[in-house]
Amino acid sequence: MKRALKNARQGMDQLLEISEVIKHTLSENFQTTKIVEVRTFATENAEGEGLLQIYVVIDGTPKDVDAHELSGAVRLVRPKLDEIDEQRFPIFSFVSKKEIGDRPIAPR
Repeated sequence: MKRALKNARQGMDQLLEISEVIKHTLSENFQTTKIVEVRTFATENAEGEGLLQIYVVIDGTPKDVDAHELSGAVRLVRPKLDEIDEQRFPIFSFVSKKEIGDRPIAPR
């Protein structure tokens, strides 16, 4: 039981680090889109390969966002994930702070 809890904590710490790397990278590179929060969840595809489901909360509404910035997110983030030895592929969902309000972000 203690080992399971320790592994769960390490997994959560790793996901928090990944979220921070992503937030920093996107904030540094996006000119018009303000990043409010990033939440990362570990998941798998149908073949059992690890994925990262990443929710990026942005300031403003979807019409305020530059689609070119959002479409380049994977290209910007992959090298930074490689630097921390993270091999899972990132799947991004962008949501505005106004849309979610105070509701918590949870994986699908």
